[in-house]
Amino acid sequence: ELFEKAIEVDPSYARAHAWRACSYANVNEWNPGDRPLEVWLQDCIASVERALEIDPDDPEANRIMGSIKLANNEFESSRYHHEKAKELCPSDAYILARYATFLIYVNEPKEALETILSAKRIDPFCPDILFEDEGMCYYWLEDYNAAIESFNKLKVPTRNSLYYLAASLSKNDEKIKAAEVLKQAVAMSESTIETFVEGQTYKDPKQREYLRSSLESISI
Repeated sequence: ELFEKAIEVDPSYARAHAWRACSYANVNEWNPGDRPLEVWLQDCIASVERALEIDPDDPEANRIMGSIKLANNEFESSRYHHEKAKELCPSDAYILARYATFLIYVNEPKEALETILSAKRIDPFCPDILFEDEGMCYYWLEDYNAAIESFNKLKVPTRNSLYYLAASLSKNDEKIKAAEVLKQAVAMSESTIETFVEGQTYKDPKQREYLRSSLESISI
């Protein structure tokens, strides 16, 4: 609502259009039954496209478009927008974090971890998103102790962090703890392992299969 007012005051304010797109995505996540996903997505894309029409060099608009493209499995376009956002604003820890997320999903965990460490140097107070992505990097690098340590640093566990923590515990042969965490993940997300795994937008399907096998090996 406030972004709508900002756009009314100044329709050429690119950042307001960009952040309105971001707010659409957040509202859909918080209230998934409010409107159909397709409607939210159309509004979100239209808003960020307008932001980029006004200012193609707005780092936030590029970051948000990069995330949208990743969600739609448009990996090259996603890389372009994430890397442009990073080039435009290299000292923004959140932009680096979102770029790291992209790198994880295109099977570049080592590069993602390096990006996360750079973001942590910029912002020593470390928002939870950095610990979540750090844990995912270590999971894919098969350093399960480090992954578990990272996930346990989150102040507020997320659906993603719980599923990946369960998978890491399973791979670390901590089956009882893995089962406890997986129960939490399923309860929080109100979904099945299959639904969660299929929603993970990995470029390489083998990553989804590896994650699925990690989770399905847990008895709950």
